[in-house]
Order: sequence, then structure tokens, then C-alpha cells
Amino acid sequence: MLSSVMHKVQEVFHHHDAEETLNWNDEFSRASDIDALIDAKEKLVEVDALLKKDLKNKMKLVLSLDEAAYIRVQQVTHQYLTALSNNHTMKQSIQVVMYEYLRRLYATYTIILDEVLNKHQAKFDTEAMQLILARYLNALFLMAKWRYFDDQAAPSGVWSNVHKVIRLAESMSLMNKNLFLYQTQKKETSIAAILERGFMLDTLQKGSYSQLQIELTDRVLKMWSSNPIISNEYRHDSYQFFIHLEKDERPQRLRGVKHHEDFRYWKTVRVVGLIENYLCAVETKKPLDAFQLKALASTEDMVQLFKKLRVDWCVEGYKRQRRGEKRKLSFHMMDVSHGIESICLRIARLQGESLTPADNTHSSELAIDDQYMIGDITLDSSSNQLNMNGRQSWQMVEESKTGFSVQLGTDIAPWVKSGALIAYDVEGMQRIAIAEIKTVRKRADGSYRLGMLKLSSQPIALRASLLQKKNVFNPVEGYEVDDGEDNFTYTPEFLSLYINETEGQKPKLIVPKGKYKRAHRYRVKMMDGVERMALAGEVVSKHHNWVCFELITQ
Repeated sequence: MLSSVMHKVQEVFHHHDAEETLNWNDEFSRASDIDALIDAKEKLVEVDALLKKDLKNKMKLVLSLDEAAYIRVQQVTHQYLTALSNNHTMKQSIQVVMYEYLRRLYATYTIILDEVLNKHQAKFDTEAMQLILARYLNALFLMAKWRYFDDQAAPSGVWSNVHKVIRLAESMSLMNKNLFLYQTQKKETSIAAILERGFMLDTLQKGSYSQLQIELTDRVLKMWSSNPIISNEYRHDSYQFFIHLEKDERPQRLRGVKHHEDFRYWKTVRVVGLIENYLCAVETKKPLDAFQLKALASTEDMVQLFKKLRVDWCVEGYKRQRRGEKRKLSFHMMDVSHGIESICLRIARLQGESLTPADNTHSSELAIDDQYMIGDITLDSSSNQLNMNGRQSWQMVEESKTGFSVQLGTDIAPWVKSGALIAYDVEGMQRIAIAEIKTVRKRADGSYRLGMLKLSSQPIALRASLLQKKNVFNPVEGYEVDDGEDNFTYTPEFLSLYINETEGQKPKLIVPKGKYKRAHRYRVKMMDGVERMALAGEVVSKHHNWVCFELITQ
């Protein structure tokens, strides 16, 4: 299939006149990934100059360059989200290079498509047009995805160009016809599958999704959104999303009966069903091999992502997330620190205690905190400032009973992301409160707005240790092992946060993620000096660096 399509495209592009070439292949293959993409963008500028001379030759060069650069795009994206996730300066440089290349590729494809539709459509058969349209959509949605990474919407005019492709693909019956998008791909796709992937990825643009979660969603959709139906006929209770082909607007959730000849509908039943099956398999500890997601991310990361997607993409009972109470204006500066150890030591000083770091925990998390707070931030006049203790000063702008929002500058530390735990001083009071970062939004002026969830207004810093067995016995048939008290010991003590201020609810404990063991017993040293035993109950929230769970006292 692939070889026949590529051969057909080559036949379409072949002509007897002298072809113009750019002689970039050898240099491109030897260059590093970043240099190759920079060179590819420059070559696209040169290709644009060939429009008046030879459209077919120009299309051949663009498709060839796109083919060669695609694997580089995948590699750079992987490095950007993994190995360089904590290098803020390098990530910004890569983001500029990647976006400029994808934007130029999208612009070149747009010029080509407009020229084909205006003058030369008759010169191309269906297989050649199918490849051109599919590559164009792929470049467009890749460019949009890199804007989502920076919490920006797709640029103006993008959806109008998508609508052109939809109408052309429908008229030529190409929507659900399979093809190999690139020679390196082992799985066929279709224009409909590419469209659904781009549409569903755009629905996350206003959600609190991290860059890695956006990329994981894209990859999951590549695997699971096979042969979707993009329909122009509305059916009651069948579709969840739609897009209007006469307006330059993003895809929207279908919240009522809507029928229009320019609407296109699609459903998410299969994808949502697979998400539910995955979560159920994890909960019941069944094998996950059938889902083929092990190579993408850890099970924990996939569960965290799927729980959010299940809410946003649910088939029935969808409710728009709205704030339960209004926030009032509250302008004042907060002294902020983050990380469990930093928070505990800060609270302990206010409590008048000598709570030194534990033996093996201070070197990891606190060292990373210091690096992020001082080493990776370039401050300007609009940035959130650092005080003499290494903590940051943030400006609160709105506040309610359960949360508040913070206005930051154009430069933020890499740790400022959804799920981070912070401590801040309460205005007018000699106490420290803690909160969780729920959302991080980049505004039109380049500044950042954070949405915060209050966790406790009076947390207590204390030490805890985990009860565990000294020895692990291999079971022997016919014999029983007596796990008496002598066979148990406690792990080295670690810092944790104790919360007990909500009436009618169990007290909670926040511990480093590596110190959490489900249904295990903990020894907690309380403020009065008494050691108490408690069982780890239901998990309230679980994040990359910390876990909050209920304590069942014994």
C-alpha cells in the first residue's frame, strides 16, 4: 500500500522540464535535530519562491522535506517533555525553533492547497490529493499542539483552513480512506482519524493539562481513534462534539439539539469506553497488555490523565466545571515556598520547634527546590521576586473560602505547575497555610495566572515513620509464619504535614510520595510529644511529589 502510494505520487510529480533542487538532503542528515529543523525552516522559505515557476516541483520538495523532518520533530518533542523537563532555558529555545518550523510548514502547505484548489486540482488524482490533505492536517495540528503546550489557542484562520480540507475530502470521498502518512509509520490512518485527533486535542486547551498530558493524549488518540465517522447528519443522543464549517471557531461540546447543514458531528463512545476499561483494569489489578500503553508512560501517569479525560469527554452526564462560589478581590503579597520539606521546616520555625531535616530526605527534594528557586529563574521587572530566604513573593488578586488566584510575571519557575504544594503566610496573622496549584494559565500579555485550592489554614509539621517488616519470608506449603511484633520495625523518620481542622471528617496526613504505602500503619509524633499509631486510609489527592490521605487512628 505504502509503496504504491509513494510511486503514484512520484508519477504525479514527474515532469520532463529541468527540476529545481535545493541540495539539502546531505546536510540535513548530518545535522543535529535542532539544527536540522532550523535548516528545514530556511529551506521552506526557499521553496516558497518556487510557486510561480513550478507547483508540482514545489509540492515534491515540501513532501520530501516534511518526510525527512518528521522523525526529528518526534525526537525533539520527546526530549522537550522528558530529559529537558527541568531545563527552563533550553525548553524555551526548543519551543521557538519547533514552532517556527511547524508554522512555516503549515503556511507553505496552505499556499500550495490554495493554488491547487484555484487552478490545478484537475492535475492531481485522488491518491495524490489524499496524501497532500493528510500531511497538511498533520502539520496544522502539530503546530496547534505546540501552542497548547504554551496554553495558547490555535491561531486565527486555522479552523477555516480545516473546513476547506473537510469539504474537499468529502467531495472526493477521501474522508475514511486509509493511507500511510509517512514511510516510517507502521499503522495506517485516515483524514477522519487525523481530524478527530486534532479536534479532541483542542478540547483540552482550556483545561488544567500539563504539557506531558497533552502529548500523551495525542499519542493515545493516534492508537485508539481508528476509522471515526465525521457525520453531517445529527442523530439524537449519538454525538458529543461538533464543529461549524462556516465559522472560524474551535470544536465545541454538543449541549443540546443542534442541526445545521454546515455542522459536522462525531462521537467519543469508543475512546471513552477504552478509558473506562483501562481504569477498571487498574482498579481490579488486571493485565494491561491489551491496551498497548506501557511504552507511553507509567500506569500512574495514565490513570491520572484518564481520570481527567473521563470527565471532559464523558458520553452522558456531562457538566461544565464551574466555581461553586464567587471570589472577591484581595490584593496583597504572599511569601511562598514549596515542597514538603521546605514547608515543614518553615512551619516548625513558626511553631518554635527544632525540626531538622531527616537523614535521607533533605538532599533530594530540598536541593531541587533551591535549584529551581535560584538557578533557573531570570528575573525582570514583571517577574515574581525572590526574597532573602530563597522564597518567592506572589501577588494574590482574588480569594474565596476554598481558593484564590495569583498573578505572576512572564517568567515562572519550572516547578510552578498543576499539583504543586505550596505554603504561604496568611495576611495579618502569624501562621502559615498550605494550598495546591490547580491551574496555570498564560494570559495574552505573557503573564501567568494561577488558580489555587486551599488545603489547610493551620497545618502542623511533624515527623512520621512507616511500620514495615524486618524480614521477608518465602511461604512454604504446610507451614505458617508467625509475624509477631519482633518482626516489625519502623522506617527512618521523615517530615510530613498533619491536617485536622474540618469537623466531621478524619484527620489527614501529607507525606512525600515515596513514603506512602496503601493500608499501612504509620507512627506519628504529635505536638504534645505523644507517639500515636494510625492506619493509612482513603487517598484524598495524589501527585508527582506528595500524597494526602486520611488517617484512621487506632
